[in-house]
Amino acid sequence: MKKILLICCSSCLLLSCKKFLDERQDAAMVIPSTLDDIEKMMDHGNAMSFMMADHADGSSDDVYVPPATLATLDQGSYNNYTWGPEYFFDQVQSTWSQAYLVINYTNIVLEKISEIDRTDRNALQWDRVYSTAHFFRAYAYNLLINTFAPAYDPSTYHTDMGVCLRLKSDFNILSVRSSVKECYDQILFDATEALRGLPVEPVYKTRPSKPAAFALLARIYLTINDFKKAGDYADSCTRLYPTLLNYNDVSLNPGAAFPMFNEDVIFHAVGGSSPFMFPNKVRVDTLLYRSYSTDDLRRKLFFNTVTDGQAHTGSYAGGYFFSGISSPEAYLIKAEALAEQGFYTDGMATLNLLLQKRWRTGTFVPFTANSKEEAIAIIRTERRKELTFRGLRFFDLKRWNKRGANIIVRRKIGNELLELLPNDPRYAIPIPRRVIDMTGMPQNPR
Repeated sequence: MKKILLICCSSCLLLSCKKFLDERQDAAMVIPSTLDDIEKMMDHGNAMSFMMADHADGSSDDVYVPPATLATLDQGSYNNYTWGPEYFFDQVQSTWSQAYLVINYTNIVLEKISEIDRTDRNALQWDRVYSTAHFFRAYAYNLLINTFAPAYDPSTYHTDMGVCLRLKSDFNILSVRSSVKECYDQILFDATEALRGLPVEPVYKTRPSKPAAFALLARIYLTINDFKKAGDYADSCTRLYPTLLNYNDVSLNPGAAFPMFNEDVIFHAVGGSSPFMFPNKVRVDTLLYRSYSTDDLRRKLFFNTVTDGQAHTGSYAGGYFFSGISSPEAYLIKAEALAEQGFYTDGMATLNLLLQKRWRTGTFVPFTANSKEEAIAIIRTERRKELTFRGLRFFDLKRWNKRGANIIVRRKIGNELLELLPNDPRYAIPIPRRVIDMTGMPQNPR
């Protein structure tokens, strides 16, 4: 397995192509050839489970970096936090490299499985491996397009620059930026293919399942404002996986409340590519923290007051930020999609199913709305409060501002007030410099 992983890691970094190709000639190197081999590749947690929009989250309004910590940041992290004009990051490990590592694994798997006959004896495993690869590729590309491309706009998506659609493991193929439309066409194809052979209940939550694929499709369609399909897929997810963790039943000790793979988790993934986006370094925005009611258990379970603010200690991934798929997200997608279609009473009822599990027993009063607009505003607020530090807030700001939300993100650095205005080009995170230098592809404007 280590030999297989060496091949994949070497190729994904998009570096030293000739050296990589030379190493493949070594007789000691083993190419995966059986279903068991390639399924083990999909189970490699250090590669497949690290998919987090750390750099996007670092630019969101959920994050606060205290002055003392800010002074210690490297230049890339500082620019990340302040939407600086310079390049964000150049370390080998980044959102870009992590996602393309996953994509390269999936390309190898899909190439190899095409060489294996699907028979009556291996059909269950063959379908599972095939669908798992498509799920991971869709998940990774959805992360990339949201991070490194402008917000979805059907009036310009034919020409808006997306990311590199690498669908083969051959490194002789030139990397070019596809359009946003081409990227979403591929993402939706992969996510739909994932439904074919995934089980309803996975052996491990680091493996995708049918509810996870439904939730991923719901997430994608929400991003492109197809609220009918987003709601339908979210509903399919919650029908197969209706479970919601009741926060009244967990420990109130900060940092000890949520074990990994708890009842809310449908698919487990974690962050860890950014030098400063770790729970022990960043703090939650003060206004966000104050928005939680004292009877809202999330205030106690998600955060811990420390000397320089409130630390986020309510992760579903231990010492990392959780970046997977949870049942609360599926309920929130369903609620938002219903409200956007005008069914705002149903949307509020869906939201209340979640919130009654979040408030102290006997204190929750169901939320109501008198209009579609009021319901959407409430659901958006609760989505932020429920999914904080999940790698989704920056993407929500992009899509909501594209539809006229007019949310301005502000930072005060010393005596200087910085602003990220709606639909600013800086909502597309810069591509790593080494990738630009190697491929010659155009950089995102700042």
